[in-house]
Amino acid sequence: MKKALFPILAMILLLAACSKDNTDNTLGWVGTYSNHTNTRSQINRVVISKVDNNTLQVQAQIDSASLIFTVATFQKAIAINSTTMAINENGPITTITDSTFHFVGSAALSGNSLIFSGSATNIVSPADVKYFYFTGSK
Repeated sequence: MKKALFPILAMILLLAACSKDNTDNTLGWVGTYSNHTNTRSQINRVVISKVDNNTLQVQAQIDSASLIFTVATFQKAIAINSTTMAINENGPITTITDSTFHFVGSAALSGNSLIFSGSATNIVSPADVKYFYFTGSK
């Protein structure tokens, strides 16, 4: 009896060890969010695309008179779950070509509504801090 259970137990352990969580936290996030009435920030458009099941690319944009300008692109935004995102990475601000900034921010998703905010600190000149805020919907 014990010898018969060993292969079954070994198979169960092997399958358990090989399985991994493939939860896709990015499904609801992907899309283009707009708000042309936002008075707190120049950013009035955010485009989110999927990198993998937990990582998103976020483009903060200005949409003015049919001209779309990307201010910053966050390459490694982490979808913590289906409603919360975190940003913590270095990158440029498009209008400031000679500096790298450290971006820290978060986003919350409720249905088709997005709230996105944070700061960008100049790595060379830490007193140079830019703040970003966006609220909009798909």
